[in-house]
Amino acid sequence: GPSGPEGVWDWDKDNSSSVFSIRLVSHRNGLLGSYCAVALSGRRIDCSPPDDTKEYPVWLDGREFEFWTNYGNQSGIATLTQVAAKLHWVIVKQPDGECFAPADAWLSKQQSHD
Repeated sequence: GPSGPEGVWDWDKDNSSSVFSIRLVSHRNGLLGSYCAVALSGRRIDCSPPDDTKEYPVWLDGREFEFWTNYGNQSGIATLTQVAAKLHWVIVKQPDGECFAPADAWLSKQQSHD
């Protein structure tokens, strides 16, 4: 059947100077999310180390959730909405401090190569 939302979603506008992805994992009866943002051609990397991933409960129906920056550990508010095969990420309230996630982004799921 169709695969679920778990996995890595990449920003449709990725280029060499800025990259943004969201990783979704299933947890109990919901989803946990984390993001990775690389800006300024790699001079700013706002991603969690693999052994200390900042994950938070997310919804894919446009409800607001709290997200956390990976280094400043500041919280903001965002929404994710699944539209067909895309995810739409919108920051509703920017966190304090440095956050390199885009304010508005469309993402497509990475194809698994298995």
